[in-house]
Amino acid sequence: VGHRLQVEITATREGYATLALLSPATARIHDNVLEPKVALDREKVRAGAKLTVTGAGLTPGDAYALRLWPDELASAVADEFGEIRVRVAIPAAAELGERRIKLVAPDGTVLTATVEVLPAER
Repeated sequence: VGHRLQVEITATREGYATLALLSPATARIHDNVLEPKVALDREKVRAGAKLTVTGAGLTPGDAYALRLWPDELASAVADEFGEIRVRVAIPAAAELGERRIKLVAPDGTVLTATVEVLPAER
């Protein structure tokens, strides 16, 4: 995973010159058998503070929206391995309590992670 694949074929037969062929390298090989998921670097965050959102098992090259209703926090494009890592700021006026951060795919698929939003520090 993460490497390029190249094949070499060598043909030999008595009375003939040996022939070796090398295929062009493939694009990087991906292991997209992972179940798509989203995770946060903490379970609690203060309003106005930042946290890191990671995603894995995503479609490489697709753009994903990160939302905390009603706000869009950020957008990110999955890298060649189908991963994202984004630092987002929780709005200072965010509703307090248990909230869901949503990772929304271009096809409308939604992955969620729960965070408890605490009052901002004074």
